[in-house]
Amino acid sequence: MTSGEDGDRRALRITLVGGAAGDSDVRALKKWLERELALEAWAEEEKLRIELRAESTDSADARGRPMGAGLEILVVLLTAVSQPFFNDVYDKVKSGVQAWRENRRSVESGDPPEHRIEPVGPTGSAGPAAGSAGPAGSGGPSGPAGPARAAGPPEATDPDADAADRE
Repeated sequence: MTSGEDGDRRALRITLVGGAAGDSDVRALKKWLERELALEAWAEEEKLRIELRAESTDSADARGRPMGAGLEILVVLLTAVSQPFFNDVYDKVKSGVQAWRENRRSVESGDPPEHRIEPVGPTGSAGPAAGSAGPAGSGGPSGPAGPARAAGPPEATDPDADAADRE
């Protein structure tokens, strides 16, 4: 993804975390998401793209993952989108990840890796931690119990309203 081509686009970053996470899990989850009906339709309509990206050392360290999967999944929105559409994409990604985890649990031994879903801003930086989602059934703030699970992505801000507040 080049910054000139995709620099103003929003995305969701899906990261598998924990010792059980491996590149094969990341690739399998990507294929699963590509087959989710709504995400597949939006990809065919060129509204989004699902891609693999090598995880940078800095972002891995910031999330407490010095070891584990070296890949992450990005769901890149290819056009300017409304907050309701972004929320729909977030919900479909979240339910797709949960379905993949349930399926993986039924076909492989051991628990599937935990996950995080984070909005990524137009510059490629991660959004606030409130946009992350943990494993199915987790709740509460991030801490000893595990990553936080949010109800949805953070709301977009209106630059005109921000300017009015400063006057």
